[in-house]
Amino acid sequence: MSDNTRLNVWERNSIPVMEFCSLKRAAELLNCQIDDLIHFAQIGIIEFCLELNGFEAALMMMRKGGDFKDWENMYPPRVLNYSNKSALSHFIPKAKFDIDYTEDKPFSPPKQIYHLENKPNIKSPLILLSGLWSICVISPTSSLYKELKVYGKARLLAHDISFKEANMPFTNAAFGSDEWVILAMSPFEGLSSIEGLVSPSNKNIIGNITLDDIYLTRYQIEKLDNGVGKELPSYVNGGVSSIESIRRVHGNVEASATKREAVYKAAIYWLLNDPASCNGKRGKLTIDAWADKIVAERNNPKTKVELGKDKIKECLSSSKAGRF
Repeated sequence: MSDNTRLNVWERNSIPVMEFCSLKRAAELLNCQIDDLIHFAQIGIIEFCLELNGFEAALMMMRKGGDFKDWENMYPPRVLNYSNKSALSHFIPKAKFDIDYTEDKPFSPPKQIYHLENKPNIKSPLILLSGLWSICVISPTSSLYKELKVYGKARLLAHDISFKEANMPFTNAAFGSDEWVILAMSPFEGLSSIEGLVSPSNKNIIGNITLDDIYLTRYQIEKLDNGVGKELPSYVNGGVSSIESIRRVHGNVEASATKREAVYKAAIYWLLNDPASCNGKRGKLTIDAWADKIVAERNNPKTKVELGKDKIKECLSSSKAGRF
């Protein structure tokens, strides 16, 4: 049957168009295996969505000095949902409302609540997410897809994932631009410790999901249906850019934050892949040996860093003390 006469996925299943459905139902509609869909999500061809209901998240948008007047003007706190680019993804700013209002006391408008309020250069607005939001893996050490494939369930770790508006490709567009897309993640006080990334504590686990919790949108289903037998854009062939590779914080953010992040990623990588090299003469993890390894491998594409050894040691010391 030619492409011109081939029935689409909805026609073949004799149903009207669905805007979204469960992962299992999507596999039935597409006549494929769930493992196939996990593979396509892992390499960036499609996105998995979760249905959220008031999930608290920190907007990944920081400003030097903490000036968010433009955000508050565009999205003043209210009890009704906002939408940005995707009609499936909703949010409201998390705010503090004046509940002690009396006739003798002037009315106080609701006040936006921020994550890390007392740290102006890294604070960010807190929002409550509802509707369908795409899961975006932002950690190079995430085992999300492996766990789903092997166990049919997975942990959601605060430092592993973020949530993006459904169906909207992520861009580096600045806030206020027509191309700006919301990206938000579970608020946490940085990374409690480097060791905590290897064996995460319960406070870093924001939830557990099963295959039944995952949804595919109409856009993702039709993308696969129209791509039968074809090579679709992915991370592997360079047709899709990963969130990690193109993500930057919108607004004026200190460049040093990006450099410190590179140190943390390198530290995690070597702790996982060559822990012995991070040990001192007594065979135990030391800041000095760890820093030496990071410096020695600073040009490795997977662990590229720009900071010198002294700054690297400062980052590692802060991480072990829980002061990321």
